[in-house]
Parts: sequence; C-alpha cells; structure tokens
Amino acid sequence: MTNPIAFTPEEWEEIYLTPMFAAQLIVAQHPGKMGRIADLAAAFTVMQNPAADDAYLANLRKKNPLSAMYSVTAKAKNPRKKKQRHFPLDTLEPATDVDAPELIQYLVGEVHRRTEVSGVVESPVKAKEVQTEEQFGALLARIQKSAALVAEKATPEEADAWRAWVMRTAEVSAQAAQEKTESGDKVWVSEPEKAMLERIQQALGADND
Repeated sequence: MTNPIAFTPEEWEEIYLTPMFAAQLIVAQHPGKMGRIADLAAAFTVMQNPAADDAYLANLRKKNPLSAMYSVTAKAKNPRKKKQRHFPLDTLEPATDVDAPELIQYLVGEVHRRTEVSGVVESPVKAKEVQTEEQFGALLARIQKSAALVAEKATPEEADAWRAWVMRTAEVSAQAAQEKTESGDKVWVSEPEKAMLERIQQALGADND
C-alpha cells in the first residue's frame, strides 16, 4: 500500500491535480461557456466520488450547467477560506468510505479536505493557458510525468486505479454537455473531445499495460 509520504510535496501536488488537468484539456475542446461549466461540474463530481454511478451522472446532465455546478460545490463551501490548505503529507487522512486502493483513498481525502475550504478543485493552470496546441502538449506532458511517477512509487493495483480515476474524470467531463455537429446533429462527445481523450489515454499509458 502507498500513502502520501512516498512522494515529495511537489510530486503529491501533481498526482492530486492530474484528474483536473485531464478535465481542463476536455473543457478546452468545448466552444460554449455553459458547456464548459457543465464539463467542470462533472469533473468535480468524479474527483470527489470516483464511484459516482451512471444514474447520478445522468441526473447531473439534465440540470442547467450553473445548477449542476452549484449542486457539486454548495455543500463544500466554507467561510474558512483563508485557513491553511497545504498540510504535511504525514498528516493527511484517507477517505475510508471510498472503495478503492489506499493511494486513491488518500487522494480523494485530499479533494474533500481542500474543497471544504474552497468549494471547488482549484488548479494552478488557468483556462487561458489551455488554448493552443503547445499548451495542450505541455499539460499532456505533465500527465505523462505523473503517470510515470505513480507507476514507479505505487503498487500496480494503485497505479491502475489512479489511471482509471484520471481517465474517468476526463470521460465524464466529455459527456457532460451536448454539442452540435456541422450537420446540426447533437452529440454528447464531440470529435475534438474524442481526439483529446485518446491523447490523455496515451499520456497515462493506459493502453500500454
């Protein structure tokens, strides 16, 4: 089993944020503001609850994007915004109610702890920094580096679970809002989103096991 002290604080931050990075790459493929909000709401849901079932996610898709976002962040809002957000790794607590390997329990526990303060999963990478092919490549490289790190330091079961958590966050984000094709048809996952999902999977090494 692997707990946070197996990593440096900088490494921990990267593997914690990797699902958010994957979601940001998907959000960047969506042309509409409301669609991007829906994508992020779905991503936050899976980061907080990797086992969120299809029925819950389908209900989230039916909501107005702003309502969907509020539903996954309102209960996490807390006025203690200025309190310390980063703690020594040996003091972090796992989310023991999550049916997953230990590493994932610790990471989800970290999501819960931080969102109690900020309400959302905050990323140091801003939306304006995920717009060009060069920026896509830089973020994919960070995902690839984190995947290699987890493969090196975690158990094979934990590494598989971590990749699955990251990939599901991206997939659910891609499925969160409908888009119109050039022919006028509506689809849940656009061609640019499909292409980016493939690139994320390649960066994770999920298709090379």
